[in-house]
Amino acid sequence: MTMASIVILSHRSLATDLLVRRFAQEGMAPSLVVLEEAATMVPYRRSSRIARRWLGDDTINRILRLRLSLAARAALRWEQVAKTEADAFLLKEAEDRNLIGEPVDCPVIITESINAPSTVQRIRLAKPDLLIVFGTRLLRSKLISLPRHGAINMHSSLLPFNRGSMPEFWQCMHGDLTHAGVTFHLINAAVDAGDILQQLPARQQWPVTPQQLRAVNVLMTLKAYPEVAGRWLQGLITPQPQPANSTPPHRLRDLTVERRIEIWHKCRSATSGP
Repeated sequence: MTMASIVILSHRSLATDLLVRRFAQEGMAPSLVVLEEAATMVPYRRSSRIARRWLGDDTINRILRLRLSLAARAALRWEQVAKTEADAFLLKEAEDRNLIGEPVDCPVIITESINAPSTVQRIRLAKPDLLIVFGTRLLRSKLISLPRHGAINMHSSLLPFNRGSMPEFWQCMHGDLTHAGVTFHLINAAVDAGDILQQLPARQQWPVTPQQLRAVNVLMTLKAYPEVAGRWLQGLITPQPQPANSTPPHRLRDLTVERRIEIWHKCRSATSGP
């Protein structure tokens, strides 16, 4: 589709692997893939970061679970089961819709921070024409300014609603899927506030878990993201400014244990029936 140098910035997950393959399938194989460690995207205290570095995330997480209430542990188990089921759904649907390409042979680097100077320098060496962003922390200005054609992000809501982290969680928490879907937008210094390139509504009905809704959004992303990127590179899309919205973006720290227990109860009661 294009000879442009594309760098994908994401995190380690099934969805990321499928997305990289999908871009290659559409003739847009990335020149570099940068994966940010998921654990470092959580704002842990310094002592916790050191402990995780020495003992590993799995060990620390097991220790912390022992200190949780029975309800919290049940909610975490429910989350894991829901994620496993959603990943299975995603993989099957992607296969059925021919959205999975062959494995891609391109450089891959793992980083603790997408904005680290060494990471930014490695991306600079790839001479990117476009950054494709999918599930990372916020990009800083030095990174945003690198590519000639900017950076595109996929955000899993119909912006300007549900800006920030974990949109699917908050949509399910409030039982309001009015703004469920995906937005492809240019990245600027603000949180999910860049000009919109394309939006796709999810048309999902309640009840649904955040994990199921995420899988639906990823499927739409796999289909549409390469096309949006290609059309943007060809100058075929006119960016549209976002409507004004004063609601502050959600942060990872808003996703408290109490709220995770609440959504577990909400989703369980909605799907259990009378």
